[in-house]
Amino acid sequence: MEEFPPSLIDSSLVKAYSSDIAVENVLEAIQIYGGYGYMKDLPTEKLLRDAKLIQIYEGTNEINLLTAIESYMDERG
Repeated sequence: MEEFPPSLIDSSLVKAYSSDIAVENVLEAIQIYGGYGYMKDLPTEKLLRDAKLIQIYEGTNEINLLTAIESYMDERG
């Protein structure tokens, strides 16, 4: 049975991982389209801006990873 609400470690790691994967995927899409991927004609330009914002919003990924590590160390004693 799962814990509710999820632990601080879980939520911090999920946020950091999912936002990094989002940026990685959008950058791959831009690579596929080449220079055209940066133009406003395609949604990839906006998706990149949105994905980068997710990395920063609600705490940067670096802070989320530090929070997860500190919480893990506190639990371990």
